[in-house]
Amino acid sequence: STGVRILVAAKRDAERERMAAKIAEVVWVDTHCEHGWTNDVPEPGPIKSVGYVIRDDEEAVTLSESIDLVENTKRYGCLTSIPKNGVISVRYLKGKK
Repeated sequence: STGVRILVAAKRDAERERMAAKIAEVVWVDTHCEHGWTNDVPEPGPIKSVGYVIRDDEEAVTLSESIDLVENTKRYGCLTSIPKNGVISVRYLKGKK
Protein backbone atom coordinates (compact mmCIF):
# COMPACT_ATOMS: atom_id res chain seq x y z
CA SER A 1 0.00 0.00 0.00
CA THR A 2 1.02 3.62 -0.40
CA GLY A 3 1.27 4.21 3.36
CA VAL A 4 3.70 1.30 3.80
CA ARG A 5 5.87 2.50 0.88
CA ILE A 6 6.00 6.00 2.34
CA LEU A 7 6.99 4.62 5.76
CA VAL A 8 9.72 2.42 4.24
CA ALA A 9 11.04 5.35 2.16
CA ALA A 10 11.09 7.63 5.23
CA LYS A 11 13.00 5.01 7.25
CA ARG A 12 15.48 4.55 4.39
CA ASP A 13 15.98 8.31 4.07
CA ALA A 14 16.59 8.64 7.83
CA GLU A 15 19.21 5.86 7.68
CA ARG A 16 20.99 7.60 4.77
CA GLU A 17 21.02 10.90 6.67
CA ARG A 18 22.43 9.15 9.74
CA MET A 19 25.17 7.50 7.68
CA ALA A 20 26.26 10.82 6.11
CA ALA A 21 25.95 12.83 9.33
CA LYS A 22 29.47 12.31 10.71
CA ILE A 23 32.65 13.33 8.94
CA ALA A 24 36.02 13.24 10.70
CA GLU A 25 39.71 13.83 10.15
CA VAL A 26 41.88 11.09 11.65
CA VAL A 27 45.64 11.41 12.14
CA TRP A 28 47.23 8.02 12.59
CA VAL A 29 50.54 6.17 12.41
CA ASP A 30 51.03 3.86 9.47
CA THR A 31 53.66 1.21 8.99
CA HIS A 32 56.56 1.82 6.67
CA CYS A 33 58.69 -0.85 5.12
CA GLU A 34 61.69 -1.12 2.84
CA HIS A 35 61.97 -4.00 0.42
CA GLY A 36 65.36 -5.33 -0.50
CA TRP A 37 68.68 -4.62 1.17
CA THR A 38 69.13 -1.35 3.07
CA ASN A 39 71.09 0.27 5.89
CA ASP A 40 68.23 2.62 6.72
CA VAL A 41 65.78 1.67 9.43
CA PRO A 42 62.28 2.67 8.30
CA GLU A 43 60.24 4.88 10.59
CA PRO A 44 56.46 4.73 10.83
CA GLY A 45 54.89 7.89 9.50
CA PRO A 46 51.81 9.94 10.32
CA ILE A 47 48.89 9.78 7.90
CA LYS A 48 45.86 12.08 7.72
CA SER A 49 42.58 10.62 6.47
CA VAL A 50 39.17 12.28 6.11
CA GLY A 51 35.87 10.49 5.57
CA TYR A 52 32.41 9.51 6.67
CA VAL A 53 32.60 7.88 10.11
CA ILE A 54 31.20 4.36 9.94
CA ARG A 55 32.64 3.24 13.26
CA ASP A 56 34.38 4.95 16.17
CA ASP A 57 34.73 2.80 19.25
CA GLU A 58 37.44 1.47 21.59
CA GLU A 59 38.83 -0.86 18.90
CA ALA A 60 38.92 1.16 15.68
CA VAL A 61 37.90 4.17 13.64
CA THR A 62 36.46 3.22 10.24
CA LEU A 63 36.07 5.85 7.53
CA SER A 64 34.35 5.56 4.18
CA GLU A 65 35.37 7.69 1.23
CA SER A 66 31.91 7.38 -0.30
CA ILE A 67 28.40 6.39 0.78
CA ASP A 68 25.76 5.16 -1.67
CA LEU A 69 22.64 7.22 -0.99
CA VAL A 70 20.42 5.30 -3.38
CA GLU A 71 19.27 1.75 -2.89
CA ASN A 72 22.07 -0.58 -3.77
CA THR A 73 23.54 -3.80 -2.48
CA LYS A 74 26.85 -2.12 -1.60
CA ARG A 75 26.67 0.79 0.84
CA TYR A 76 30.26 1.99 1.34
CA GLY A 77 33.05 2.86 -1.07
CA CYS A 78 36.73 2.68 -0.11
CA LEU A 79 36.70 1.79 3.60
CA THR A 80 39.70 2.43 5.84
CA SER A 81 39.66 0.81 9.27
CA ILE A 82 42.31 2.20 11.62
CA PRO A 83 43.11 0.34 14.88
CA LYS A 84 42.75 2.69 17.87
CA ASN A 85 46.30 1.97 19.07
CA GLY A 86 47.55 3.72 15.90
CA VAL A 87 45.26 6.76 16.16
CA ILE A 88 46.92 10.03 17.18
CA SER A 89 43.81 12.22 16.95
CA VAL A 90 40.22 12.30 15.70
CA ARG A 91 38.64 15.66 14.86
CA TYR A 92 34.99 15.67 13.89
CA LEU A 93 34.32 18.07 11.02
CA LYS A 94 30.59 17.34 10.93
CA GLY A 95 28.50 15.68 13.63
CA LYS A 96 29.73 14.34 16.96
CA LYS A 97 31.01 11.01 18.21
